[in-house]
Amino acid sequence: SLALNDTPADGLIIDFGADLSSDLDDMDAPKFTNQDENISVMNGTTKLSVERRAMPTLTDVLPLFTNQYRKSNYTYTVQVENMDGGVTAMLHDKYTNTVTELANGEETVYNFNVNAATASSSATDRFEIIFQQAALGTKPFEGVAFRMYPNPTEGNGFFIDVPTGADQATVTIYNTIGQRVVATAAADSATTIKVQPQAVMAAGVYMVQVTSQGKSATKKLIIK
Repeated sequence: SLALNDTPADGLIIDFGADLSSDLDDMDAPKFTNQDENISVMNGTTKLSVERRAMPTLTDVLPLFTNQYRKSNYTYTVQVENMDGGVTAMLHDKYTNTVTELANGEETVYNFNVNAATASSSATDRFEIIFQQAALGTKPFEGVAFRMYPNPTEGNGFFIDVPTGADQATVTIYNTIGQRVVATAAADSATTIKVQPQAVMAAGVYMVQVTSQGKSATKKLIIK
């Protein structure tokens, strides 16, 4: 349908608001089953085509229900608007074990395949929406970005060089679902911080935030 600029096979709406409830109520719309592909958001055991709920938090997980695949190649298009509250929505594909950012103010296109011979690829609960901490500010200290090395690294630790004057800098590490990674950060010299995780970090992408004097900068760290 997307390639032909045709009507989508199905769709849903999730509306967040400070005055809304995450419990099932009259503001939600139940899902009516299609003859072909279906997608809905789950609230408990109830399938919804429209869910209006409280503002998301880092612990929220919104399971998606998809069934009756008729083809092998599909595309999700996700439009996120006016998402605030300090979180970023992410699409979690449990079959490929990947997460994709659903950028605020943009349309995200996610292509995926369904293999009839592999049950997990067509599982009704293959997808879910999770939330991670929003970008925590990318302005460098006094216009000078910090340096992080080695990057990529093996996950046993790394170093951060900060500008002169970045007194008492703190370092925080987050994984892709917004969970904080426990690590110690100790001054190795006047402008160098040695970061040592409590346990070897698993391969993947992490966000490293350095804060000093009320200013923050964030960079991506890749663990091999």
